[in-house]
Amino acid sequence: QFVPSVFTPNGDGQNDMLGINADGAQRAEMIMYDRFGLLVFEGDLKQMAWDGTNSRTNEPVSEGVYFYVLTIHPYTGEMTTHQGYVQVLR
Repeated sequence: QFVPSVFTPNGDGQNDMLGINADGAQRAEMIMYDRFGLLVFEGDLKQMAWDGTNSRTNEPVSEGVYFYVLTIHPYTGEMTTHQGYVQVLR
């Protein structure tokens, strides 16, 4: 799965959402953490795009680097987990 390394949720209509293509997946989860390890977003296959908002406070997150964990449960094959970083620029 490809996850971009940077996105810009600044409301200009370009690159405002961070999402993945989960075609062929029975289930998928994406979790985002801030630099302190605090959960800022958790989404499933039906909600796989993040708009740069902290889902607990409903406030935009600060610019910076965020850690993601992406878990894919395909219809065939074994579950895979991908981890990485994405930078938020406003």
